[in-house]
Amino acid sequence: MRSGNEEGRRPLNRNEGRTFAAAFTSRIRLGTSVIVLSNHELLPLARRLATLDVLSGGRLICGLGIGWSKDEIEAARVHFESRGRRADEFIQAMKKIWTEDPVEFEGQFLSHPEIIHRTETCPEASSANHLRRLRWKNI
Repeated sequence: MRSGNEEGRRPLNRNEGRTFAAAFTSRIRLGTSVIVLSNHELLPLARRLATLDVLSGGRLICGLGIGWSKDEIEAARVHFESRGRRADEFIQAMKKIWTEDPVEFEGQFLSHPEIIHRTETCPEASSANHLRRLRWKNI
């Protein structure tokens, strides 16, 4: 049975697809390819990635990038010339979200008032515990 558009495809969110895969596996690593940061809002992306990492037992591999398409970057209301500096700030803010509670962030491109975030559904696990292990590498 096919459903969706004419080609039988549905516009599924990839992160939720990886979460589904995590629920039915126990050893495979769950990779994202490259997420273009200018196409995402800070807090929702940080929470989605933390949720996947916690629910999969720390199996998330995440690629983050600045993008190359000027039209795509500007459609997200980000200045093309500042996308690298904004991405650096985005990563700093995500690290804070993953390791501090409460968290507040104020930068040149991004700001977020103080928030308290808890893992209500998984009280024994916290995103900070899993994501603190991530190795950050500048490439």
